[in-house]
Amino acid sequence: MPDLWRTHIPKLTAAAVFIIALIVYLLTLAPTVGPVDSGELILAATLPGIAHPPGFPIYVLIGHVFSRLPLGNVAQRLNFMSAVFAALSVAGLFALIWISGTARDTRLEERSPKRERGRKVRARPADLPSPARGREGEEAVSGQALSPRSLALSLLPAGVGALAWAFSRSFWTYATVAEVYTLHLALLVGVLALLLYWRQAHHFRRRSPPSAPVPLFPLYLAAFLYGLSLSNHHITSVLIAPAILMLLVATAGWRMFISRTTLMAGLCLALGLLPYAYLPIRAAQNPLLNWDNPQDLTRFWWHLIAKWQIGQIQTDVLANPGEFLRLLYENGLRRWVVEFSPLGLPLAGAGAWGLWRRDRPLLAFIAIAIAVSAGYGTIYGVTEPAAYFLTTFLFTAWLIGEGVRTLLTQAGERPAWQVGATIIACIVPLLTLGVNYRLADRSRDWLVYDYAKNTLAGLAPGGVLLSPDWEVQVSPLLYLHHMEGERPDVLIIDSQLLRRSWYYGYLDAQAPQLMAAIRPQVEAFLAQLALFEHDQPYDPNQIQSRFEAMINALVEQAIAAGRPVYLAQDVDAAINAVTARTQNVVAPHLQRVPQGLSFRLYADQEFHPDPAPELNLRDLLEDTGAQPDLLRAVRRRYAAMFTNRGVYLAQHGQHDAASAAFQQAILVEPEFIAAYQEWGKSLEALGRKAEADALYNQARMLALRQMQGQSPGP
Repeated sequence: MPDLWRTHIPKLTAAAVFIIALIVYLLTLAPTVGPVDSGELILAATLPGIAHPPGFPIYVLIGHVFSRLPLGNVAQRLNFMSAVFAALSVAGLFALIWISGTARDTRLEERSPKRERGRKVRARPADLPSPARGREGEEAVSGQALSPRSLALSLLPAGVGALAWAFSRSFWTYATVAEVYTLHLALLVGVLALLLYWRQAHHFRRRSPPSAPVPLFPLYLAAFLYGLSLSNHHITSVLIAPAILMLLVATAGWRMFISRTTLMAGLCLALGLLPYAYLPIRAAQNPLLNWDNPQDLTRFWWHLIAKWQIGQIQTDVLANPGEFLRLLYENGLRRWVVEFSPLGLPLAGAGAWGLWRRDRPLLAFIAIAIAVSAGYGTIYGVTEPAAYFLTTFLFTAWLIGEGVRTLLTQAGERPAWQVGATIIACIVPLLTLGVNYRLADRSRDWLVYDYAKNTLAGLAPGGVLLSPDWEVQVSPLLYLHHMEGERPDVLIIDSQLLRRSWYYGYLDAQAPQLMAAIRPQVEAFLAQLALFEHDQPYDPNQIQSRFEAMINALVEQAIAAGRPVYLAQDVDAAINAVTARTQNVVAPHLQRVPQGLSFRLYADQEFHPDPAPELNLRDLLEDTGAQPDLLRAVRRRYAAMFTNRGVYLAQHGQHDAASAAFQQAILVEPEFIAAYQEWGKSLEALGRKAEADALYNQARMLALRQMQGQSPGP
């Protein structure tokens, strides 16, 4: 029975790690849709449809299965999917660190006698599982019984590294909301664990009789999983390819690439790419969400390479080492400090030192993966840079596990040292859990959901909203509108997606009569846009002028049909982004009246005292666990619209009502300077000079603090 227990204890421990991580993720799971791409991904998986480039076909297909589970609302089902795959990646990392523990400086066994002459070799502890120790090393990989000390030297590092990864801030944040990253990381960890298993078996068999074959199934399965990872998030999967190639060469040599083994592995990888066939097949069926409409080879290729996102790569940063280092610090190094608690990085350093002494090829593999991933994450200009550092954080967690192993190895047979090393090791995941729990807990986070609902509350029946705000308005509204059936009478238009030809298929399905009324303007714009999309000579001024003409025709026809038209904040700035202009380009002759979270367009210049909609501000007035940066940005949006409403009321002599609006702006964002300034003007108009001066002084103090970098307010 003891031997049986020791045989299965690694598997049982991995299962326990999985359960612990999953329970924590379920306790902190987001109750509804999240920011950025969450709403769109939920819609794409549920329909199913075509998500934004590169389409994430394996995520959509698996997500479609999860969307049918009888659990909560659709958003919770897809959030649950993220939690499951996050927990699987944690268990996979446990297996990965466990397997790496069986590699105890195989270089010592493979050095030639000539190289070893006169060289001092440091002895290893007797109970350490090692390929150099023959049978016991094979037992570590095969799952046969190990000694208690061997188990401790492998289980504790694996458990600490895996749980540190589970509770790291960025990864935990993505584990509780619908996103593609946890599926990607689960597949990636599976690839790494299988490659390491194959590597260890390869080393063992090299010291066996020549007739002993090297097991190739782990290599083939790793290739298949790598293909699946390319079918999910190919960019971050490609980034670890250089490290994988290095490890393959270091293990089996260059000749491996001209062998039958490589051919079979390539076929397995190709099999993993088959989910991409879903894109043209489903696109041909014209689903509601058909991003890029990739039904022909050209559009499929555009979608696969994310042709319209290539411009987000900041190649100019590479020519400026100072700027590169600044971005590397802001997006990556600064986050490293908070990801794994203060003890995490020193332990990772100890792990790198231990691998340097024990297994330099493995250290080189990890270093290459970290360097390439961190470098790309630095130059790729996206709103979520942490997402592109997740692979880097994964390898850092691996090094933390190796650091624990190094501490235990250095402790040797000294009980006091062993106890100290064990305590330090156990503190890391516990401290990481404690430090990050509040920031990663999304169980009461309704921020984006409420912002989308509040947006709808400000729209009159049949309203048409033009918005450039994908992250907290358009994407969440896709979920609310199509998944929860909220306000089927309104039309939400992403002003930026109007620059993409595929988007007009979606609008034709949503508002056929309105789109038919502006068909000439749409066709004129699409004719110019086609030149740009197909890389033919084009006139950017022609594209922009026809784009603006089409948008203004849409506004005019909607109003003529009796549909209220609304503009979200910054819509003109977004449309003018490709030009140097700053003036209003959308219906400049119409009056803009702030109502709720958008501006309603009126053909007259009369005062419109429309009642303000009732808004749910629970996430702004209470600590509900919303992400700090996102919460700050959303507070500014609310404060800006409340201030705009106050200014409008003040312009029409409604200073008491304006003061109430300014107060509401300051309530949700106490550092919104414009609200203090405009409120002061209203109080002056009411003859309350002293109160107005106090507000002006407060505005000056806030401005000074912001200039000194002490406050992030607007």
